[in-house]
Amino acid sequence: MSTGVPNLGSSPPSADASSERPASQVRGHAKYVKGVVDETIGQVAGAPSWIESGHESKAQGVAEMRAAKSEKDKDLRESYAHRDPDWLKSEGKQEALLGRTVGCGGMEERGEEKVQTGERMKRDSV
Repeated sequence: MSTGVPNLGSSPPSADASSERPASQVRGHAKYVKGVVDETIGQVAGAPSWIESGHESKAQGVAEMRAAKSEKDKDLRESYAHRDPDWLKSEGKQEALLGRTVGCGGMEERGEEKVQTGERMKRDSV
């Protein structure tokens, strides 16, 4: 007889072993979302192993997003020298605002860095 509650077993599905691929924002976000889902299932079902798995997946997702951001930021910083300082500041303000709005610390940090870089470029050109 079915109770209508899925049998979650004693532990959540295992994550695929990570390979030596470069860090990815998309993959990092996917791991984070998986963690949120696992945590929620664990809380609803009263399954501590799912909650723990969710915490671990979220931490892995954040770590991968930060690694990918670090790699991408290096390329972006090199391109800043060829950008118009006012345009860079404007773009940075919009990116920081969007980051604050959606709760993405990485976007907010990158936006603020663009604003500061644009201001520094403007000062240095005088």
